[in-house]
Amino acid sequence: MVIRRRHRVLVAGILAGCLLTTGWLGGRQLDTSHASGSPTASSPQVPAIVTSAAVAPPRLSVAGNAFRIDGTPTRLVGQSLIVVLTPAGLTSGGKRIHYPRSVADAKALYRDAGSPRAFFEQVRGWAEGTNVVRLQVSQFGLAPRRVAGDPVCDRPCRKAYLKRVSRAVTGAKEAGLVVILSMQYQRLAGGGHRHRWRLPSKTTNQAWRRLATKYADDRSVAFELYNEPQGKPTTQRWAAWRTTHQHLLTVVRDKAGATRNVVIVDGLAFAQRWDGYRDGWLKDPRLAFAMHAYPNRSQDTPAEWRPRWNPVIRPDGARLMAIYPTAITEWSADSAARYCTTDEDDGVATPDAAADLLRWLRDVQPGVGIFGWSFDISTRQGFTVDDDLTPGTLEGFTCGGRGWGPGRLFQDWAAGRLDAPDERRAG
Repeated sequence: MVIRRRHRVLVAGILAGCLLTTGWLGGRQLDTSHASGSPTASSPQVPAIVTSAAVAPPRLSVAGNAFRIDGTPTRLVGQSLIVVLTPAGLTSGGKRIHYPRSVADAKALYRDAGSPRAFFEQVRGWAEGTNVVRLQVSQFGLAPRRVAGDPVCDRPCRKAYLKRVSRAVTGAKEAGLVVILSMQYQRLAGGGHRHRWRLPSKTTNQAWRRLATKYADDRSVAFELYNEPQGKPTTQRWAAWRTTHQHLLTVVRDKAGATRNVVIVDGLAFAQRWDGYRDGWLKDPRLAFAMHAYPNRSQDTPAEWRPRWNPVIRPDGARLMAIYPTAITEWSADSAARYCTTDEDDGVATPDAAADLLRWLRDVQPGVGIFGWSFDISTRQGFTVDDDLTPGTLEGFTCGGRGWGPGRLFQDWAAGRLDAPDERRAG
């Protein structure tokens, strides 16, 4: 019997004492048969999640073009989460900001696990090799001084929000995961796509000074400075990107004193373009690069991916991924998105392009990590499609519909189960 979220809240409360006393967390395999019809012997199952003794938090570092966890070169396998992205009590124009249903679903999933640590142990066990989570956080919930025109989070709001973020970070570390904190300005953070937020602002600087001070030199925590900077990769836009991001580095390293945390930067065009970047524009010994991969008509084959995500950035012809650690910090195949394509459209269908991207990275750039977006939005992205964390599939995928998702595909990539690429699209 599936226990729905509204009932599981009660169950979680009744059993909380038992969970904490015995260290037990479900201990069952999650049923994945719902996503693709009847179960088969080959259907991958989610490992049983059992709460274990506390482990030392893993430490993230970089060397050459590799991420390292506890000193060992490691491919990052992770999930991007919105569960602590939305500050409670945030207002705009004197009115409280209301968030979409997906936020309530994410909070219920988090709450029903019983504790932050228990939730992150579920995340860690959902896909093989998971070693990191990316927590998106709101700059408006962290900045201590309001900038005119920004949403308002008063002192009690900011205090409660930082506490909520801190509990999640602690829970993830206790579950044995590296944490990436990614600064957000978009809708779920309380903002939007206004011109003032398309690149880091004074609000971003204030938010990082507060957050980086708290986690200064905690090597289990990395900082993704600004989620999805906007603008086409023109010379002028790269100059503005460089100025604002160098200032953020100064805030994090010099003002907050966070000298040992890994820092990650996103490219332009919503983190989908690195072409035009030149090596040396940002100088930092612990720097890594991120991109977001949402296949669409303009980027659905390796012919588009290579020049945009792995461009030449040095006069000697060296490419980005050969020099710096890189990761796809958001990847998905979203049937509800405006950039969705089908076989009837020009280009490669979204499900095929999403799978091809994983194969391309596996074969050409095997060290590049990938984060699914978003594990805790079951109502849209379909990484999970129900309360049992059943992975979504792309069988029967159509644009404009819901109920499909790339969860099973992500699990196959993480476990090394992807089939060979289609030669017509291999590039």
